[in-house]
Amino acid sequence: MATAPAATEGNGKSPPRRIVRRLAAVLACLVALTGCGWGVPLRKPELVTQQEASRATIRPGESTRAEVREILGEPWLASRYWRTEVYRVSDKRTEAQGFFILVLPIPMGVFTAKLRSYVLVAYDDEDRVSQVASAVGSASRSFKTSSVRSKSVEMSHSRWAAAKAGRSSSGPVRPTIE
Repeated sequence: MATAPAATEGNGKSPPRRIVRRLAAVLACLVALTGCGWGVPLRKPELVTQQEASRATIRPGESTRAEVREILGEPWLASRYWRTEVYRVSDKRTEAQGFFILVLPIPMGVFTAKLRSYVLVAYDDEDRVSQVASAVGSASRSFKTSSVRSKSVEMSHSRWAAAKAGRSSSGPVRPTIE
């Protein structure tokens, strides 16, 4: 009776079981990592929401320029010729980011978005509000994995600048006006 030769690892006919198991483990890890990100808000933008709430109290046709300045403060940009004022508030939204590997949460760092809120107020000939418009936009975004690392980079850069200028410094270099 003739028996079929057993598949060996080196004959090229079938892949070795060890390689198949490793590929299956890698594939399982990749599947576990996909789509499992999370973010926890650390600081919500309070100034932007306060300005939006204040903007709601401005009534076109009734509110005057003095009332608007009392509600929103001094304008960022004003034009008597065009009878408009622009109010701006900058604020930050901060959240911790991470992902899950199977059931373990792995923190990645802190995501910060700088938000700017704008309110445009247009006035008629009697200095009464004719139109109000607002918008919120993201000015910049940053992602930090470690605040210690960013401080050490800042300090090493300032020490390099001081050495280049021929001074010694143990801290950040302060600009001087001569």
